[in-house]
Amino acid sequence: MKICVERIKDSYIAFYLEPSIHIKDYYEYCTALLKQKLYSIEKPINVIFGKFDLNFNNINKTLKTDIQIEHTLVKDGGRGVKQKIFGNIPEKNNKFYLVRIDNYEYFNSLDFIIEYSIPNIYNIKSCPIFDDYIKKNINISPLCYELNFDNTNKKDTISLFSNNGSDRREQFLRQINSSNIQHIHINNCFSKQDILTQYDKTKILINLRQTEHHDTFEEIRILPALRRGIVIISEDVPLREKLPYHEHIIWCSYNELIEKTKEVQNNYLYYYNKIFNKDLQNIFDNMQINNNNNLSFLEKLI
Repeated sequence: MKICVERIKDSYIAFYLEPSIHIKDYYEYCTALLKQKLYSIEKPINVIFGKFDLNFNNINKTLKTDIQIEHTLVKDGGRGVKQKIFGNIPEKNNKFYLVRIDNYEYFNSLDFIIEYSIPNIYNIKSCPIFDDYIKKNINISPLCYELNFDNTNKKDTISLFSNNGSDRREQFLRQINSSNIQHIHINNCFSKQDILTQYDKTKILINLRQTEHHDTFEEIRILPALRRGIVIISEDVPLREKLPYHEHIIWCSYNELIEKTKEVQNNYLYYYNKIFNKDLQNIFDNMQINNNNNLSFLEKLI
């Protein structure tokens, strides 16, 4: 990947010019916040944002960071678990969720870690083994797109996820395709402009998890959609009450998704007016303030 190095006052930041398409908008949003923060830091520093090394050839202290985008809330038996470490977040049958940190050695080597998911942070905090690791985590909620609650041109109900061999998602698509629900499945919409174009004509987005075991709420997908005035119907998740906007999501079980979608389609204006109001706008304003404040962590590292 091509690297760009940008000078901000006497500080420098190195970042990917073309990050992975799946997290591009969030990565660029975080890059913009980091640049903004560097303008206000009195003592100059260097920041490396990504999995690469760079010699800045100056006397500034260099800090390394990256985005952790994987699910940490994983049930016992889930794929990608190298070591079973249980936290204190309960799941069904009197069991507890694992705390799974993919590529832990790499992330623990960084000076600070950008975490998109609030539930991930609560799950990690619940396990004393990660007391030192969690101190390096900062939450940057993915407020990637400008607010636009206008529903004038909205018409579609969509599900938005890749075709990745997920049995439960394929089962859902078979069920909704055999129902009388008007629905579009989208799996090839990645560029910011394409996503915004789709979102601004979408009334309802159906969100369901890829597997039975990986249960972190997909904030990196859902928050940008909610900010564009889309009614979100989501499969229920653990720690949803920790999300400041949880009352503005329609929650149900996997087996209820079809019927709930019918209900919301038939009563769209009721749900739209209930969700998109001044309260949600204030929540987003506060989340943006928190994102900016959380980056004050850099000053502690200088």
